[in-house]
Amino acid sequence: MSSSNSAISALEKTRDILMDIESSKEEDDPITVAVEHTHSLLNEIEFLLRKCAKSMDNDEGSICSQLEFIRRTIPVPLEEIEHFARMWNSLARKHGVSPYKLIACQKALLQEFQGSIETKHTLLPAALAEEETAKRIFESSYRTLREARTTQASWLSEEVTKWLPQLGMEGCQFKIQLQEEHDNDSSLSTKVDFILSCDGKSSSRQTSDEETKVSTTSGFIASSGEKARLMLVLETVLPGSIGSCCSYRQSISDDGALQTTSTGSNDDSDPFNVPPVAVMYDEIDAHIGGRAVVAVAKMLRSQSRSGGQVISITHSASVAALADRHLSIERQHQDNNKMTIKIKNVTGDERRKELARMTSGDMATEEAEIFAEALMREREHHIMPS
Repeated sequence: MSSSNSAISALEKTRDILMDIESSKEEDDPITVAVEHTHSLLNEIEFLLRKCAKSMDNDEGSICSQLEFIRRTIPVPLEEIEHFARMWNSLARKHGVSPYKLIACQKALLQEFQGSIETKHTLLPAALAEEETAKRIFESSYRTLREARTTQASWLSEEVTKWLPQLGMEGCQFKIQLQEEHDNDSSLSTKVDFILSCDGKSSSRQTSDEETKVSTTSGFIASSGEKARLMLVLETVLPGSIGSCCSYRQSISDDGALQTTSTGSNDDSDPFNVPPVAVMYDEIDAHIGGRAVVAVAKMLRSQSRSGGQVISITHSASVAALADRHLSIERQHQDNNKMTIKIKNVTGDERRKELARMTSGDMATEEAEIFAEALMREREHHIMPS
């Protein structure tokens, strides 16, 4: 209260100003009367201020006394209180709430934590039991799948092996080998190997001065022609991605005819109970000739009769002769250094001449046309009618 900046000091300065005004005026001057009234008000203000100061500083129940009492009863230094206040504000910012709502936030988190404990003791055991049940179902399903794979692998191996002699691969045997593998995460997977065994023919491997019977994966032992023929047989026996669903099977009957047997749904509306829409072969007959290429041609024709469309890019007259439609593709160079591709549907004499050209080029053209005519007659009298 005694400070130069206190309210009492301000009152004293105000009184000095009023006294200066009053000394220059007459007693009955209105300004003098107003100054006297102001003096009275200032006295009342001073009285109230001193009374307020006494209640704050001197009384036993004053604010300062109460704060001092609290300070003495709390064994925490003021610096620590300030530290706690900073931590409180920081925690409020972390949770994105007002410092005044931090207690309510703490209660909500505590309730959530207690709910997690309840989950651990009630819901977690139920989830573990459900997981164990799912694991048993998975293992049972995997065993069923493994058995089905083994059955299908055995069937496919036998069916492919039946076709090999017709493709110039006598004495060869095709086998699908399944091997279970356990990954690091304990999951199960099956490794599939295509094994080709031959007895000293084109698919054997030279080990010394003589050829010996070997058995290894087809990627290492088979020639490119043999692998091409294997792919054709696989596509014939188990056509495309739809055929891989085992909706139907193709096999060779006792009289050598191609048979198609449905193994899927009997419902004609079943989208999986249909053959592939189209299968394209790019020079599938490369690196083979003679009886083997004729067998390939017949297989391509047989496959087309299963309901799908077979497109084969070939340089073999035997394959082209058995096709339902023969398209000739020719590149032509123009004067402006541009190249065009000409595709023409050849029929009749044009087809016979094209087959002759595919047979011998520009050599022995008359004999080649005679051979081409024989090929076309063979197509008309083929054992699998068009």
